[in-house]
Amino acid sequence: MAVKVSGELRESEESTEVGWFSKDIVLDMIREPWIKERAKDMIDFDGQVVYRVYSSRPYEIYRDEYI
Repeated sequence: MAVKVSGELRESEESTEVGWFSKDIVLDMIREPWIKERAKDMIDFDGQVVYRVYSSRPYEIYRDEYI
């Protein structure tokens, strides 16, 4: 979970929109399946690191395990 410490959110050359969102809705905002899967791993992190080998287009997982 992220916690704001200081500063203000701002856009950059790499982002057109920024914001703080609850983890309950953030996954619904992500369109790309491999990015959604990685975000879910971060949200559900329990101390185990996920090792995943995949292609992005088409999204296909070749290997998925905890290390």
